Amino acid sequence: MKVLHLPTSVGGQGWGLAQGERKIGIDSNVLIRKSNNFNYSYDFNMGLEMCNHNISKLWKCVNWFYKVYKSDYDILHFNFGSTILDFTNYGFGLPDLRFYKKRGRGIFVTYNGCDARQKYVVMNNCAYSACHRCKVCNNPKTDAKKRANIKCFDNYADGIFAITPDLLRFLPKRAIYLPKTISSWDKLTRCSVGKDKKLRIVHAPTNRVIKGSDYILPALMRIRDKYQDEVEIILVENMSNEKALSIYAQADLVIDQILIGWYGGLAVEVMKMGKPVMCFIRESDYELVPDNMAIDCKKTIINVTKDTIFDELCMFIENRSSLQRISERSLEYVETWHNPVKIAGMVKQYYEKSIENSFRR
Repeated sequence: MKVLHLPTSVGGQGWGLAQGERKIGIDSNVLIRKSNNFNYSYDFNMGLEMCNHNISKLWKCVNWFYKVYKSDYDILHFNFGSTILDFTNYGFGLPDLRFYKKRGRGIFVTYNGCDARQKYVVMNNCAYSACHRCKVCNNPKTDAKKRANIKCFDNYADGIFAITPDLLRFLPKRAIYLPKTISSWDKLTRCSVGKDKKLRIVHAPTNRVIKGSDYILPALMRIRDKYQDEVEIILVENMSNEKALSIYAQADLVIDQILIGWYGGLAVEVMKMGKPVMCFIRESDYELVPDNMAIDCKKTIINVTKDTIFDELCMFIENRSSLQRISERSLEYVETWHNPVKIAGMVKQYYEKSIENSFRR
């Protein structure tokens, strides 16, 4: 079986899943539109970062579409709800999907977050969220474009996945929650926690609005003022994923986000190192994941809100031994729920079913 993950490197999801698939015997590759500051790995790059004009970008996209169309991949697994010829913003949808389908390819799509999440729906159903503060999607037409994109994939895809559970509320009923994978899984090993005099608290405000950094940073400044020589605050910004991982390895406690309602790839990375993670988990999202996962998550992630984060930080600074217990649970949690080989095994079953159905057609 040959699988191609494309066309974005968002969160390193495609590369992480591809590595798991390779370990179970699938010939799996990753194609991205362009490289970015995070430097996630890939097999093929369309090189759009080198294009200065829209015409040259379009030409590259058309050229790569033809290459993929003529290739011998059995499965095309799209990431971030997008394709090579993504003209949703111009009202032309995802025209390449129908051509892949006519050629008998299995088509799958993974939605990661803001590719499916709709601002005004979230705001009407949640007291607070990242959508309340984000100004990117202020135009209601943006939500309409997302719905059009989802409908298009629903017409052609053999399987639809969501790596954040709340996205299932915006996707067709047949969509499936799929635990996220990370590109760095094999590189990460367990690191010690809480053995130095200073407790190192790390936060990565890669997107300050979405992650709620405007609430997290003031809480951290209060912590620094209160505990002074007992803590060290480290912020991770504007660096490659590899450099960021080297800093996470020194952390005793990592703060992910406090607005979205679920944990991200950062949390998976640091839990693989055995690091305790502080994050806001929306209670209603537990209902959208397997029951055992919800139980394990409640025992592992330190669930905080914008109103409780300061007090929770104080508690763990004054009771460091509890961090060691959470460290042990963190590693067990990711091995159980985010191991790329296990996730690849889940996805393979859907791939095989789509191939069987194509033969029948």
